[in-house]
Parts: sequence; C-alpha cells; structure tokens
Amino acid sequence: MQGDFSRNTFDPTKHFSRVLMQQGRVQLDADWNELNATVRHHLRTLARDMYGRCGGPAKLGFDITPRGNNNFTISSGHLYVDGLLCENDERWGMVDQSPQLIPLTYDGQKDYDYPTPDPLPPVGDFLVYLDVWERYVSALQDADIREKALGGPDTAARAQILWQVRVWTEPPPVKEDKKTFDESQWIPLTARWQPPNRGLLKVKADTDTAAYKDPCIQAPNAGYRGAENHLYRIEVHTGGTAGTATFKWSRENGSVVASWIETEGNNLVVDTARGFQANQWVELIDDSKELRAQPGTLVKVSNVEANLITIDPTTAKGSITRADFPRNPRVRRWDQQETEDLTLSTFDRAIPIVEQTDTPDAKWIALEDGIQIQFQPVLKPSPNNPDHSYRTGDYWLVPARVATGDVEWPEWVLPDDKHVPRALPPHGIHHVYAPLALLGVIDAKLESVSDWRRALLP
Repeated sequence: MQGDFSRNTFDPTKHFSRVLMQQGRVQLDADWNELNATVRHHLRTLARDMYGRCGGPAKLGFDITPRGNNNFTISSGHLYVDGLLCENDERWGMVDQSPQLIPLTYDGQKDYDYPTPDPLPPVGDFLVYLDVWERYVSALQDADIREKALGGPDTAARAQILWQVRVWTEPPPVKEDKKTFDESQWIPLTARWQPPNRGLLKVKADTDTAAYKDPCIQAPNAGYRGAENHLYRIEVHTGGTAGTATFKWSRENGSVVASWIETEGNNLVVDTARGFQANQWVELIDDSKELRAQPGTLVKVSNVEANLITIDPTTAKGSITRADFPRNPRVRRWDQQETEDLTLSTFDRAIPIVEQTDTPDAKWIALEDGIQIQFQPVLKPSPNNPDHSYRTGDYWLVPARVATGDVEWPEWVLPDDKHVPRALPPHGIHHVYAPLALLGVIDAKLESVSDWRRALLP
C-alpha cells in the first residue's frame, strides 16, 4: 500500500484481539490501521476456516457459462477465496427502453485491462480460474473519496479487493477421467503464477547505534543518520531473475504522487507538484499497467515550476506519451540516484538486483543516510520454482527512526548476543487463486465440461 503511513504494526503471530484507545494519548495512523487489520484478519480467518481455500454459500456467484465460441458469461454473486470476499455485482442497463440485467462477459471485465483478456484457445479443454489480490486506492484514482464539503482534501485512502477471471490454456489440473479437479496439481500450478520463491531482502543501518533515550536527540554514532523518520519502500520494478530484475526505492513509501492531467512538450501538467524537485526520478504509471502487473516508465525531472513537472525525455526507456496511460495516469516520485558505487540500469533506469550470500565479504547496497539493503537467494528453493524470480510490484517496507538511529527490521540473536538482520520474503503483493470451471472446445463449439466451485449449504 503506497500511502503516507508511519509504519505497519500488525503482526498476526502476536494474536492481538483488539486495539484499545486510551484517553489523552497521541493518536497514530499505525494504531488505527492495526485495528482494521486485526478485525480483517479475524474475519478472513473465519471465512477460510468455513469455506476452505475457496467456496461460498449454496447460491454461488462466478458460474461460467459459454456464450458463443469466443466468450463466456460470469454470473453475479459471492465467492470466498482464501477468506477474501469476491463480489460480482449485478449490472443493469437499458435494452429496448426497458431495464434489464446485463451479464458480465469474459471480455467485459473492467479490471482485466489488456485492453482485452487473453484469447480463448481454439481447441481442447482449458481451465477458467479466479485471480484475487488487494490494492491501494487513493483519491487520485477514486474522486468519491474526497469530501467536497471540505474542499476535496486527500484524507484516508482505501484498500480494494480486485479479481480477474482468467484462463489457463496449458494442460488443466484434472484426474484420469479428464473432468474431475485434481487437488494435488493445484498448488504446483499456482506456483507458476505466483512463485513462492521471490527472493529475500535484508536491511540494516551501517553502524552500531548509541543508547540514547531522548527521542529528540539523534545518537552521534547512529546507523541511520537521517534528520526525519521515514518509511522506506523497496519495490521491484522489472521482474525476473537476479541480474535481470531491477528495483526502485522511496523514503516515503512511494506516497508522493500527482495526477497527470496533460502534456505540453516536455512538461507534465499535474494537479500539484508539491514534493517534486529537479534531478529526481519519477515513474509514469496508470491503472491499466498496475492491473497488468507491468512497470511504468522511469524518467528524470529537469525542472519543477507551479503545476508543471519538466522531464528529460532522453532519460526515459519507455513511453512518455499520455495516451499510452489511459486509466488514471499518475506521476510517482522515487528517490534512487546514481552514485560512484551505484549505477542505474540502462534498460529501465532502476537499480539492478544483485544477490549476495552470507559471507564476510558480502556486499550491501547503500540507499542513503546509513540505510543498507542486501538481496539474497531463497535457501530452499521450491521444486516448482527452483531458480526463484522477482515479480514486478513486490515490495518491502522499512521504518527508519531518528530516536534510535536504526531501522525496524526483524533480527536473529546469535549465541554471542550479536544481532543480525533476517532475510525476509516480500511483504506483498499477495495473490490468491480459485478454480472455477473446465471449458472445452468440442466439435468447434465452446461447451462447459465441469463446474469446479465449492458450495456449502447454510
């Protein structure tokens, strides 16, 4: 979630049941967000325990019905996937001057923007499945979030559950009868869509910290030397294996973003240029690229004035044409810079991901003000993903605090009381999947073969 947050404090292993406000205390965004996360965790766990990996009430939604030879409909209703409620709302429209229910079709999904989904295969059986995840939505993407009575300020953001009905045209997970769903094949199959091994990250401050108790005084030998508290975001830009994949980083969780209104020459006209400066790198992005899990275009800023962000088009390695960003185009600031020890990729202008192993001479990547990171390979690769790969949009969050001169990052405590940072998988984005149906092309006609949804009686 690329919002302006102080940190994320929710930890399911602590088994907290409530967040209790106390009188006369400072109110923090982290407490409010942890309250929401705690309730969400309980509800999602309850739904998962009731319905398993996927399922729902007796009258399930997401029924797949062939419609012609190149399309199918998706019925309205509910389906729980790994505890997440997926809702396909009824859609009404005027047909022959009377309101009628308009069925959702495979190629009519508004959140499957390619601009059209993957084509259906001309022959054979294929799997229809549901891809579900959660994304961050700000007032730049949904104007209804703003309170117009107060002048439309940017207040709280939203988390949104997204789903896409997709098709898998390679051999489906079926048993010998060619129709029954084979549970044993499902996990290996989903591992191809969301590899369980997506690389690990370690974070530290580069020197030992001094024990200063006054929160207003920075320790003189502090590892983190920044003058302000920050929530660093390390995000994969271009996915792939180490050596090919790249990353970008922000000291403010990627929350400095502006709506891209139009282009005048090399000037990007935005709603506000606050927080942008010359020589920074910005990413041109929109909803369509996010829904495709594709990176935006990184380009360098040459000047900022009023509501104009002037870019240097020679630094871009992708499109800077606004027409190529049709859905809620935005300009997002990132903070990576080229230094003597750090060279940006000539392929996409992000930072190459180079992995290290736990050896005395292992190299760390310096971000700024003493913050250092290190990518590491997965110790026990999965047989379904032996080489592991990084995925565009995956991220890690790192709170850095002035009072302690350190970062908040889980550590291992060795027998000699030495603390070393742990290597962690990405904090997100997490996708979950559910099989819906098996369709087949029989005698040149698209037909339903099996319904793989799970329904439970009340």
